[in-house]
Amino acid sequence: MLDAGSLVPPTPGASSGVLAALGRVRGIPVVAFAIDPRVDGGALSHAGCTVSTTGYAAAVRDRVPVLGLTRSTYKPS
Repeated sequence: MLDAGSLVPPTPGASSGVLAALGRVRGIPVVAFAIDPRVDGGALSHAGCTVSTTGYAAAVRDRVPVLGLTRSTYKPS
């Protein structure tokens, strides 16, 4: 999704199931984040929220759009 070679990850967070990164899409700077549904079904933990909000803070600071990829594996009982 991001332009080749443009990825600059601002936050660690793989174990939280959320990753946020700075990058570019067609040359336009963005902050992108993704939530891994394999970690707690895509539910946001405290650590995952910290990664997400750090990404949003970077977007506000840099005045760039945010792209988010989310998927949940929630299945009602």
